[in-house]
Amino acid sequence: MKKTRTIIFIASILYLTSGICLWAGEDAGLPGNYLYNFSANARALGMGRAYTAIAFDSSASYWNPAGLAKLVCTEGSFLYVPLFEDTVYYFLGAGYPVSYGNVIGISI
Repeated sequence: MKKTRTIIFIASILYLTSGICLWAGEDAGLPGNYLYNFSANARALGMGRAYTAIAFDSSASYWNPAGLAKLVCTEGSFLYVPLFEDTVYYFLGAGYPVSYGNVIGISI
């Protein structure tokens, strides 16, 4: 009985410490890594950031600028996210189709 408790205790300590080590090495000290969870629009975040291939709206300047060529009308998008310590995350994008396949796009 005592041997079983010891094995369970050692296994639980190894399990808990291995998870901490893996979590600590995931983003250890990379500057701006917390911005990975943000995006140019909610649709891309809802798709798990798998938006590069189908970006054909005004946020395409963030994901894939070639997607701007599919715009057929003038579009704009704005994103505002309040963060901690009085910081914010903004995205402003616009696209204006000049002719078929030629679009002027801007993003900030």
